[in-house]
Amino acid sequence: MTSASGYTLWFRLLLLLMTSYWGQGSQLYRCPSGLAYTVYTYGHKCYQFVNMERYWGEAQSYCSYSGGMLVEIYDQSTMDFIRSRLNGLGHWDNNGVWFGAHDMHSEGSWQWNSGATWSYTNWGPNEPHGYWPAYRVNDCGVLRREHNWRWGTYPCNTLSYHYKFICMYNMSPPTTTTTTST
Repeated sequence: MTSASGYTLWFRLLLLLMTSYWGQGSQLYRCPSGLAYTVYTYGHKCYQFVNMERYWGEAQSYCSYSGGMLVEIYDQSTMDFIRSRLNGLGHWDNNGVWFGAHDMHSEGSWQWNSGATWSYTNWGPNEPHGYWPAYRVNDCGVLRREHNWRWGTYPCNTLSYHYKFICMYNMSPPTTTTTTST
């Protein structure tokens, strides 16, 4: 390979990487303003990875305060996106991350917090299972690192179970500019 073609190939790779990086960032303007922590976009959603531990209900309240909800994972491509981001966050070394699934209304009957249709699942080994069903403890969904971020169930509001969490927001419509020629 000649040095000119080597530079051309290197330049094309650099351009592709820059386009991918800034293409991702260019959609962040469509997310709610003032979001703290790490924010990514995927599809038509904004995802806020909140680096503080809370009980499930507190995490949901945190998300709803800014107009969002705990992340709901409707398909494999979104699960793959979430998994890749979690694996890339070096400072997220804990075992669990809350997401927006629960069986609060009926033990063993899982649903999304928003009421969206429940069709996709990614349960880990021996999941879902109820914790202390005789005591009517509600279970909530947690992504488990030890199972490659597959889903697990833990009590929503007991002292031992507080985790980091991911909020999900709808994107605002894209802005467009119009130019006129004279």
